Amino acid sequence: MEVANRNHRSAGGSAASPCSASGRSGVGLALRVRGRFLPSRFALLALLGMTLGGTGQAVAQVLSEYQVKAAFIFNFMKFVDWPTDSSPAPNDPWKVCVIGEDPFNHGLEAVMARKSLGGRNFEIHHVSNAQEARSCDVLFISSSERNRVGSIVAGMKGTSVLTVGDSPGFAKQGCMIDFLLEDNRLRFEINVGAASSAGLKISSKLLNLAKFVWE
Repeated sequence: MEVANRNHRSAGGSAASPCSASGRSGVGLALRVRGRFLPSRFALLALLGMTLGGTGQAVAQVLSEYQVKAAFIFNFMKFVDWPTDSSPAPNDPWKVCVIGEDPFNHGLEAVMARKSLGGRNFEIHHVSNAQEARSCDVLFISSSERNRVGSIVAGMKGTSVLTVGDSPGFAKQGCMIDFLLEDNRLRFEINVGAASSAGLKISSKLLNLAKFVWE
């Protein structure tokens, strides 16, 4: 498995230093990579001055780590194409599932409420095993599952479930997207091979923003 560090490469291939957006507390998200802001609502987080765990007065409300991660999951979905043969009826809701301890404290429900993607609303489900998760569209694998993440990922074989991990090393074990928290900056890495094997196509726009891309 090959890994590419895309943190310092510009769209034209030249070197570019990454920047971050932070509030007064100095604690922020790595929201500027390759010399440009992250697209869509990723940029909105920076523009509103929302920070992770900040204590100072921000331009807007201060978001917790998992409120931000919930927003990221919604935005990740905008840059993923699911295979047409796995798509449910147009009016069926997206099923976003959590396996393991739920760190969101209803944050996923809050982010997904009243939102739609491709004309489909969202449902949040909590599952206890891989078999239950096979009917999901997105599966968030909590850090509490680090000892069985390999078996969970293996249990998704033959499905087109987008797996999102919450602990360093999950991408190496087959998670398609994995959150990284570095110096209180929220980043992510992508396992393209795992996504391709499941028939998912991740947009190059999202790949270019990942810190690491596993091939």
